[in-house]
Amino acid sequence: MGFILSSALGELERSYGSLRLLIALYRKNNPIMLTNLRDEMLTQYGVGRRATQTSIDVCLKLKLIKREIESTEMKNGQAIRIPMPRVLHSLTPKGKKVAKILTELDSALT
Repeated sequence: MGFILSSALGELERSYGSLRLLIALYRKNNPIMLTNLRDEMLTQYGVGRRATQTSIDVCLKLKLIKREIESTEMKNGQAIRIPMPRVLHSLTPKGKKVAKILTELDSALT
């Protein structure tokens, strides 16, 4: 008799890097720019760009992370349009719960 994972857990497990992505965002505790997130995933976990993007897509689908696009910034009290919008990712409340458990599991295993 086999063990059947929930479909959400199965998706996370099959997406190489998703668990690490959640841990990385949890440890940052702030929204992180896409380029910085890709660098973090590569340097800290050895997860490449394509696997990182797939992980982001899976976590967005499961509503564990959210994506925000910043196209303005404040200067001298005025909103100024920036030429290259910033794509930021952060954990949702549900994602924080999952990431906290994953971080504790990671710590227990090391």
